Amino acid sequence: MRSYAVLALAALAFALAAPLPAQPPADALRAALARQYRAELETIAREAGGVLGVQALDLASGERFGVNAELVFPQGSAIKVAVLLELYRQAEAGRLRLEERVAVRAAQQVGGAGVLQSFGDGSSELALADLAVLMIVLSDNTATNLLIERLGMENVNRTLAGLGLRETKLQRLMMRPRESARGQENLSTPAEAAALMARLARCELPLSPEGCRRMQAVLRIPKAGSFVAPLPGATRYGTRVPPALLADSVGPAAPLTRPRL
Repeated sequence: MRSYAVLALAALAFALAAPLPAQPPADALRAALARQYRAELETIAREAGGVLGVQALDLASGERFGVNAELVFPQGSAIKVAVLLELYRQAEAGRLRLEERVAVRAAQQVGGAGVLQSFGDGSSELALADLAVLMIVLSDNTATNLLIERLGMENVNRTLAGLGLRETKLQRLMMRPRESARGQENLSTPAEAAALMARLARCELPLSPEGCRRMQAVLRIPKAGSFVAPLPGATRYGTRVPPALLADSVGPAAPLTRPRL
C-alpha cells in the first residue's frame, strides 16, 4: 500500500512540475481584442444609414477607438455636459449660487424633451441646481435654456476653449429651428466629446475635487435607455441625457467603470 502511495505522490509531483500549455500573453490578447473592436466599429459605421462618428477611450490604457472621430457633427443634447460644467465652475468662482432660484416663464418655454414646458407661466421657481438635474436626467430643453441664459453662452465657450476643445461650441439655445436651418448649430467632434468625458472621469477640469464629484453625481443619476440596458449590473456609468430621448446625430457620451473581478 505504501508503494502505491509513493507512486501516486510521485505522479502528482511530476504533473505539478510539468510545464503548462503556453498561454497567449496578456498584451497579445488585448491587441487582438482591440483589432476586433475596431473592425466592429468600422462595420457598424459602414452599414449605418448616414455618416456615423464615434470615439471610445479606454480610461485605463488611454487607447482610442474611433471612426470619423475628427469630423465635426451637430451636438444636439450632448452639449448639455458643457453647460453643466460651466454651472459648477461659476458656482465655485462665486459668480452665482446653486441655490439661486429662477422663475419659469411662458416666453422661455420650448418643446422637445422635458417637463418645464408644461408649467404655468411664472407659477414656479427652481434652483439652478434643480434645473441642472432636469437638464441632465430628463434632457429638459427649457431648463437648459434657462441655465444658458444665466451662465452666458460666451462663458461656456471660453471654458471649452480653455480645455483645448476648439471644435466644441455652444452657438444657440435648444429648440431653435430657424437657427438650425441657417446652419447655426451646437458643434463638436466625437474625439472632443470623448475627451471631455475622460477629463470628467479623472476630475481634470477647472473644478475642485468636490465640485467634480458633485458634477459626476448629477450625471450618475439612474436613467433608462438603450445605452444603459446592455451594461453589466455593477457597472458605474454617467451619461449626459437619457439615450432614449436623443433624436440627433450625436449619441450618448459616458465614462464607464467596470467592477474589478
